[in-house]
Amino acid sequence: MCVPNDRDVGIDIVMNALKDNKYGLSIAEISRKSGMNRNSAAKYLGILVTLGQVEMQVVGPARVYHLSSRIPMSSAALNRFPDPIITINENGTVRRTNKMFQQVWETDTDLSTSELTDVPISALREVVATPEYQAALTGDAEITACWTKTSDDTALYWLSPAVFDDGSLGVIIALRKKE
Repeated sequence: MCVPNDRDVGIDIVMNALKDNKYGLSIAEISRKSGMNRNSAAKYLGILVTLGQVEMQVVGPARVYHLSSRIPMSSAALNRFPDPIITINENGTVRRTNKMFQQVWETDTDLSTSELTDVPISALREVVATPEYQAALTGDAEITACWTKTSDDTALYWLSPAVFDDGSLGVIIALRKKE
């Protein structure tokens, strides 16, 4: 039997405090709502922000925390996706691609740090021109894995807001060639 440690319990308490509050809570509010002292609440919030499960916004003098609408994405997780995946940072630069992406799209060169305008895949350029991509980039999109056709009907894609293991923000795009 696996017994949760104190850290897991603390994280669960903070996550539950944030769960039903779509506008977010300050550290003081989380402390009051959970019965946890402020220092402990701040410690667990720091862990959750680093993991990408919670986001923080500065509102006046307060830091307001809310559950993340982004998928946490690490380098290790990237190659575990069964679909061709490309990740893009908030500046519009390619972060990484997985091996499946390189195979499907026959890219011999490493696309990392490439500007999107330099990537020779027209379906990808179409995806990043969509309003859904802009919403994902700002974190306003819902996390879904619903496949959408490109307008020329050559590819299928889904995309989602992401937070990377270094804490930076961006987008995950799964992009399949349509057969």
